[in-house]
Amino acid sequence: MSVTSPRDGTRTDGRTARRVATRERVIAAGLELFAERGYSATSVDDIAERAGVSKGTVFYNFGSKQRLGAVVVRESADRIAAVVAAARAPLEGWEALSAIVLALLRAFDTDPATCQVLLTELFRNERPWHAELPAARAALIAPVVAVIRGVHEERFAAGRTQAQPSDEHFEMIAVAILGALAFSALDRATFHPQRSIEDVQTALMVTISGLA
Repeated sequence: MSVTSPRDGTRTDGRTARRVATRERVIAAGLELFAERGYSATSVDDIAERAGVSKGTVFYNFGSKQRLGAVVVRESADRIAAVVAAARAPLEGWEALSAIVLALLRAFDTDPATCQVLLTELFRNERPWHAELPAARAALIAPVVAVIRGVHEERFAAGRTQAQPSDEHFEMIAVAILGALAFSALDRATFHPQRSIEDVQTALMVTISGLA
């Protein structure tokens, strides 16, 4: 019997589907625990227990805790990049930026573990996977840079700016926006749950207007 993979729509047999499902449970468990306790304070036993699998299953799928950590960080970055891509797809310029800000606030609000792991683990050069961090960072930042470029082009065409920012400048703006979104989402959820996500978006767009 074959089933359709949820990731890419391809047909796989039942054994492969079960292995994929198990692997994703382990990744999800790692994500939750790294967010809750941090990477260093999380053991493979902890991950196996949370995922409902044996310790050997964790090693069979990833080889080591270090490799699982790298996968969790990279998949977290890819997940957020996909949110940006989906939100901006039909839009241009300022409308695209407004859409991705709202989409990312909602994503961080519904998936705070991903937000927390990106804030705490993406920038840890002492981790065993530090060589993979530039690729994860690039995957996260690139779609936001593309939106910021679109905003600049829109403003330039309208005569609202004559600036010619460098690639580095666009990148720094994208990093600033992502950092503000992640921090704002966690702050709202922890200290101001009565605030709507839309109110946070409005405040951030006022601030971002001076950057973009």
